[in-house]
Amino acid sequence: MSDVQDLMSSLPDDKIDMIAATSVLQQQAGDIRQNKPNWSSYKQSQMISQEDYACVSSLDKDKKSQAQYLQENPGQCAKTFLNLLSHVSKDQTIQYILVMIDDLLQEDRTRVQLFHDFANKRKESVWAPFLNLLDRQDGFIVNMASRVVGKLACWGQELMPKSDLHFYLQWLKDQLTVAAQRLLKELEEAERKRAEESAAAHHHGHGHHAHQSGASGSNGGGAAGGDDHHHHHHHFLHFHLLHHEHHKHIEEKYREISSAIDEPRESVEGDEPNVSLTVVLTNPKHPKKSPIRRHHPRPSYSW
Repeated sequence: MSDVQDLMSSLPDDKIDMIAATSVLQQQAGDIRQNKPNWSSYKQSQMISQEDYACVSSLDKDKKSQAQYLQENPGQCAKTFLNLLSHVSKDQTIQYILVMIDDLLQEDRTRVQLFHDFANKRKESVWAPFLNLLDRQDGFIVNMASRVVGKLACWGQELMPKSDLHFYLQWLKDQLTVAAQRLLKELEEAERKRAEESAAAHHHGHGHHAHQSGASGSNGGGAAGGDDHHHHHHHFLHFHLLHHEHHKHIEEKYREISSAIDEPRESVEGDEPNVSLTVVLTNPKHPKKSPIRRHHPRPSYSW
């Protein structure tokens, strides 16, 4: 345990935040794995086909059974998962499906190609089912869908369509902006409370000093109070400056990525995609809707 604590203390704050956010998501995923859906009832109600039922039942077992099924039926996996996402609406079941997909990809990142190959064969979008989930109210679904999109984009050979990529990056930017605004609000509230406590302490000390030293002490206390007010005002302005610089940095990075998207890319067969993407949403329970989204409509998909 001490080694873990030493490691955590040596990490920068942003890395600690990333680990904490991921840990919360994985803890929720662990709880969801314990609540296996009743796939038989979905089949009996004809919400899923016999083919999809056989696939998801086989994949919803131990890793050895999963690997054997994927080896024997490589194309059925992506087909079943995408079918399930388009036919199932219950939050708990969608959560479970996303966890299954994420686990399969995490275990072997080459499996992302199963999804790309299936979509290319059907001439359909592999991104649409997951991007559409970003509009859901459930925070876990939103974050897991974003996580799967990131893996499909970074671990596969297929390039993301420009319209989908712009939408996804804009969505990520909006999440970061909301998080920055929330942080600024918390800092302002903490600074306000700190100023009130300091003023109360100064008032108490000023009264005590005036009782002992008279008018001269009162004048000195007033000067100290003015200095104290100036000190807290300086801190408040500093927080605003940090927020402005953070927002400016986000804007610059987004413009940089957006301009890179517009540049032509010569693809070489067998070339590994030189992309690295890390997505951290620190509040998985309460995703925020983007007010900018309505100004950048995403093409609708039929599934």
